[in-house]
Amino acid sequence: MESENTTISPFIRQTIEFYENLFLYFFKGLKKYWYISLLLLVFCGVVFAFKYKETNTYSDVKIAYVFNCFNKKYYGDILFDLERLVASKNYEKLGEILNIKDKTISNILSLEARNIVNSKLHEDFTEENIPFYVHLKVFEETKITKIQEAITLYLQQDYFSNKQILDRQQNYLAEFKKLDEELITINELIIPEAADLMPLIQLKGEKISKKNRLLIDARVNQNINLLKQFESFEVSKESQLISFGIKLGLSYLFLVFVFTSFMFWYKYEE
Repeated sequence: MESENTTISPFIRQTIEFYENLFLYFFKGLKKYWYISLLLLVFCGVVFAFKYKETNTYSDVKIAYVFNCFNKKYYGDILFDLERLVASKNYEKLGEILNIKDKTISNILSLEARNIVNSKLHEDFTEENIPFYVHLKVFEETKITKIQEAITLYLQQDYFSNKQILDRQQNYLAEFKKLDEELITINELIIPEAADLMPLIQLKGEKISKKNRLLIDARVNQNINLLKQFESFEVSKESQLISFGIKLGLSYLFLVFVFTSFMFWYKYEE
């Protein structure tokens, strides 16, 4: 026990001395190289002024979709094409794709497709049929409905997923026809003279249940459906600037601490 205390004590002493020297370098460096902190302050002021000019109030929007064919990554790839157009501010091409001809399209600040755990949808290789979300940042809240309708229509008109839905419908029709023929045959076999009717009655019940399940599945005639309309909340210019100002202020203090301490240490060591 005494040996441990002997080992720990120098460590604590050295740690305290290290921080004392560090803050000593900082305060002496700040006093000697005050102009560095001033230059950094001017630089941060210019950055904040630029941010103030470029920042606007926007609406943060989330739209939920459920898909009926393919997988999440497929729709993630489709939406990622839109995301890149928004990021590059290619509103002309984006307007052509979404069939929006007026200035509504330029209200989109950002667009991202995310899965249920908030990861990028185009990187999701899982096969679970669970909803996904489109996150939008839009300048004018009044334009959200039109943008939502355009994105929904864009997804629903996808050629390959609609072709799969059509092929699936044709398979359902063929399966219905086969089940109807089997039920006709079973009904013809169910006669009072038959020795044991129970297996046939059970088989008929199974065929009817299968047909009912197919009828439910066959009602799906869209590749994708809007699960929940947009939810939006306003993000004000003031709240954005406060958040940015705090980060910028902390960065400023860190840079002042590093530069002045290093400069004093460097000159002191010489």
